[in-house]
Amino acid sequence: MRRLLFATLLGLPLLGQTLAELEAENTRLRLAVSDLTLEKLILKEAASGNF
Repeated sequence: MRRLLFATLLGLPLLGQTLAELEAENTRLRLAVSDLTLEKLILKEAASGNF
């Protein structure tokens, strides 16, 4: 009931995901962001000629 109330208040659809599913997705997304950030830093350094 609380979940439905908060989803409604936030304007979010209720997807029925469990906390464990959300934590797994959060971990996957954090790893993707860290990989892309590292790649960006490497490309930036290579473009500046500091290698």
